Amino acid sequence: MPQVAWNSWFDEEAHRKRTKSLDLGQTAEDVVADDSGESTDGAFNLNVDNDYPNITEADIEAAKKDSSAIPRRQKLRYEGDNYTPKWVRYTGQPKEGYCDSCRPGKWLQLKNSAYWYHKQFFHGISSVSGKAFVLPLEQRDGEHDVIEGLCHQCHQYVPICNAKRKNSVLWYRHAHKCHIYDKPKSKAVKRNSIAKKPSW
Repeated sequence: MPQVAWNSWFDEEAHRKRTKSLDLGQTAEDVVADDSGESTDGAFNLNVDNDYPNITEADIEAAKKDSSAIPRRQKLRYEGDNYTPKWVRYTGQPKEGYCDSCRPGKWLQLKNSAYWYHKQFFHGISSVSGKAFVLPLEQRDGEHDVIEGLCHQCHQYVPICNAKRKNSVLWYRHAHKCHIYDKPKSKAVKRNSIAKKPSW
């Protein structure tokens, strides 16, 4: 997706207030300057944050109508979490997460599990561990043009792909059901669950 130039509407809005929705703590003037510090004549440099989502004309139009359409950074559950979307937009039912594993990245709805399905069965990233599924220990040719892989957990050969499905979705489905992962601890500090009683 090509990066697009922001029109005068964005420039006026950005100069009136700080762009909190970008979550970068910069004004539009700071963002419009490229890495060399030179102005890009209104072209919005999306590389201010190296992982900032690609923005299209449709995204700009949506942001004009609804400020929640502007991407905002989301905290990861823990360091090295490859599952949780770093960027989200909208709120409630239409909330979307940005898949940064895709090139170019793409937006997927969170509430209807589109993001969950995509990350697990297209990219092979566990929603539990936030890491890639363990690959087969070894592979072999099976019947009917099926390639099978040896699972480290159940020690059985299971289909990886076939002539009809040339991707690894069959392996990822098995891994999702079979593999056991330790759920990493969250970065958040646990608070004392006992509330202090008011003294009256």
